[in-house]
Amino acid sequence: MFTERFAGTGRWAWGLAVGLGLWVGMALLLGSGGPPVWGQGSGPLAQYAQNVRQWHIVARYYSTAGTTRVQVNLVQTVTGTAVKGGSSGGFWLIEQHHINPEFFYDPEEPPDVPRGTPITFHYFLDRLDVNALIGGTGVPMKVLRRTSTYALLQEQRRRQVREIPIATDVQVGESVVVVALVDPELTSPGRFEERTARVTGVQERFFTVDVDLDAIVGNSAVHGAPAFVRRGGQWQLAGIFVSHGLSPRAGESAIARLPALDELIPKEVAKPDQDNDGVPDDEDRCPTIPGDPDNHGCPDF
Repeated sequence: MFTERFAGTGRWAWGLAVGLGLWVGMALLLGSGGPPVWGQGSGPLAQYAQNVRQWHIVARYYSTAGTTRVQVNLVQTVTGTAVKGGSSGGFWLIEQHHINPEFFYDPEEPPDVPRGTPITFHYFLDRLDVNALIGGTGVPMKVLRRTSTYALLQEQRRRQVREIPIATDVQVGESVVVVALVDPELTSPGRFEERTARVTGVQERFFTVDVDLDAIVGNSAVHGAPAFVRRGGQWQLAGIFVSHGLSPRAGESAIARLPALDELIPKEVAKPDQDNDGVPDDEDRCPTIPGDPDNHGCPDF
């Protein structure tokens, strides 16, 4: 027996329990492609449409309802932005709260589950997989870096994405374009819209803009929305939207500032290869003798 519940922006806005039959029906409707993205003229989506994706993040825990052990799945829809491709997948930015188990124990509105209940996470890209939800693995993810405002994840699946330059010197009065996910659906991808705003303040970890994204978009998927600035004819990523009361003034939104790309992306460390044949020592059956990669690093005798 299990229960499924949807979570909103930390306030359990989607407090709806559904049965397994509904999930199976939803799975039949899901497509395998990416979400439609509409760029506006020369806006950032025209250049980085493939870097912005709708994500479904599932947190699973077990609780007790009376004498019955109940499995609860909390589904959150957020925005992920790939800042660079990698050998095994893209490096994606997600708001830190959405991969932190403590996020689901909000002291202002605690859920009906005892603190300390084990929580595990599953990540799904572009679509919700009912088989993964009830017991599969989903798209494997690796958390590479976690700060107080955002996390950097690496998708363990090959994907071609463009590298996004990062602007670290946002100025007060500068215009930014925020790419917000609008009308997200669990049965089909949402759509992305570009919204123009102006920087009203710059702090060490955040800058604020004169748009209340939560109020305009009106759903939890605005979390993680990327904010771009135009520099030298090129769009650069300035940060990602975060909520949870971080903006100091009403009617504004807080955007988490990012470090330079070289600081954000961990350096890929080459594996030892003492015979320099292109096959790492831990995969080379003849680690001291140059050989053929197709022959496990050994020469053809």
